[in-house]
Amino acid sequence: MLTHIEFINHSAVIISAADIRILCDPWFEGDAFHKGWNLIYENDPKDIEKILDDITHIWISHEHPDHFSVKFFLRYKEILLRKNITVLFQSTRDGRVSSFLSSKGILLENLGHGQRKEIGKCGVSVTCYRDGFYDSALLFEYGEERVLNLNDCEISTINKANDMAQLTGEIDVLLTQFGYAAWKGGRKNEQFRKKSSDLKLQTMSIQINAFKPKFLIPFASYIFFSNQLNKYLNNDNNTPEKLSKHFLDAQIPVVIMKPYDSFNGYYNKNAQDAALSFWKSHYDQIHNRLFHKYTSISFEELLKSYTLYRNRIKIANQFWFMRFLSIISPISILKPVILHVHDLNITIAINLFSEKLETSTNEAHLSLHSESLHFLLNNSFGFDTLTVNGCFEEISPGGFMRATKTLAIESLNNLGFSFSPTLLFRFSIMKIFIGRMLRVHKSLALRIQ
Repeated sequence: MLTHIEFINHSAVIISAADIRILCDPWFEGDAFHKGWNLIYENDPKDIEKILDDITHIWISHEHPDHFSVKFFLRYKEILLRKNITVLFQSTRDGRVSSFLSSKGILLENLGHGQRKEIGKCGVSVTCYRDGFYDSALLFEYGEERVLNLNDCEISTINKANDMAQLTGEIDVLLTQFGYAAWKGGRKNEQFRKKSSDLKLQTMSIQINAFKPKFLIPFASYIFFSNQLNKYLNNDNNTPEKLSKHFLDAQIPVVIMKPYDSFNGYYNKNAQDAALSFWKSHYDQIHNRLFHKYTSISFEELLKSYTLYRNRIKIANQFWFMRFLSIISPISILKPVILHVHDLNITIAINLFSEKLETSTNEAHLSLHSESLHFLLNNSFGFDTLTVNGCFEEISPGGFMRATKTLAIESLNNLGFSFSPTLLFRFSIMKIFIGRMLRVHKSLALRIQ
């Protein structure tokens, strides 16, 4: 192949051809998702500085912190400015990522959904495909060669994979996520976690059948759950070793890569063995790593945070319309959520239509740490973060679904949509939102209690 792929870490790969070198989703150090994730391997900053000397573009797939690392852009801003490196990012309604990058003086090009764009002077083109609320994939083309970076896109059904393949055509190299990356039913649901790992492997097979790649590169999963409250999630997740065994008889080579490995279309058995050995040694040491531990936040501080939380929601939405939807909606949204704060040993009710955070005697839907609740109340992306880091437990059956249908309100707000009458006419958004609710419900139905 004339197109080369270099693996750096997790979702960070360099796709290059001719005069273009695109670094995808750089995250090289520190935790993500509120002390919930860490990289299995961290890069030396000096190595990253050398890499950036040759980069022409950076592509960010979506806003999650393991893809859009604010720390990366702050640490290496001067190099990005000096080298005139352009960031490629999907056009979004909210414009938050674009605004942040522009405020730092970083060059930015927004990519419209499905619009093919030629970059450089030698025939390289890229196409960004949006998926769901915020994910996106990148198709890199040079001559007759196609590399598809699916990243975290939920291309998990035959129909959806085939629809996507109609847009991209058959490709040479497919890069895709291989591990689960969120809460999976709680500490006691070991079989649910194992089922989730198996479903991820099935998803990869579906993608192989649809896109018909010549090579598959599994990536975007080289993390471990790094909190005392979620470390059990490491026990049943997929590993490179498990992948290698599962796809041993696959019709295409599965290319496992360690940091700084390069791939140009030739399967190298020695390189594979070295990569598998590298990752096995690191995975085997996960239990010896230092795990984050939360610090208790007083109830008085939570009361202050709730006021800020509710004010954000009041500014972004119309409360009268929220009340109306809470009454007439067929999917029972915006109802009170009961939370047990285990480190403070109190149970509270989050009722968006109440001005105060109050204690409750009702059965809790979820149990979580006060620092998790404090983070949720202080950040508009707090609930999304909680669902990814999994630092909570479901107490009553259906509790997570109940919480999602209320606390996910800021997920829509972050995308530039508010709870107002105009939302009823945004059929595409409502379809995605309801579809996501149904997928959550279907996924949770797989649990074996």
